[in-house]
Amino acid sequence: MEIISCNNGGGGEKPSDKNDSNVAVKNTPLPNQASASLIKGSVDTLYTDATSFKNLPKKKKVFFVVTFASPDTLTLHGWTTKSGQYDTDPKIKLIKGPAKTVNQNPIYFGSVKLDKDDVDRVKYVIDSAHATYVLFNPVLINTNHVGYEITVSDEKPGFNKLLVTAPTGAFANPSPPKTN
Repeated sequence: MEIISCNNGGGGEKPSDKNDSNVAVKNTPLPNQASASLIKGSVDTLYTDATSFKNLPKKKKVFFVVTFASPDTLTLHGWTTKSGQYDTDPKIKLIKGPAKTVNQNPIYFGSVKLDKDDVDRVKYVIDSAHATYVLFNPVLINTNHVGYEITVSDEKPGFNKLLVTAPTGAFANPSPPKTN
């Protein structure tokens, strides 16, 4: 079992983590100093309800594409493929969750892929854990490429709350593929 602390940066102290695996979506330069060589920013944990995830076709990869949902919201929408053909509308849309902070320069943020075995693995864990939500938790792969570790929970992600999650062993890997 994993516990995730969610904080949207709305004031107060933020949890500290030596192995911060979050990445920057909104890049905010540090003060103009000669020693300031990092970019500080935030990225959102993304989520969907378990039923939407379970409705994805079996034995199909899902390609998630960065989507601008509003002027200040980046999220991911996912498509499955049929012999290299894609439907016009996405099969799944992820929802913006709590933001996390990271210091890293540069950050490569883009489309990610969830392999068909990982899709089936997440569905299995949803059923066995009786989960109601699927979370896409940002992680850095190969130091500066954004990927997502997939966990499940029976609690809706919220701001400034501890969330108990179960690991699935699945990762949405940056596309083109990187190792995780």
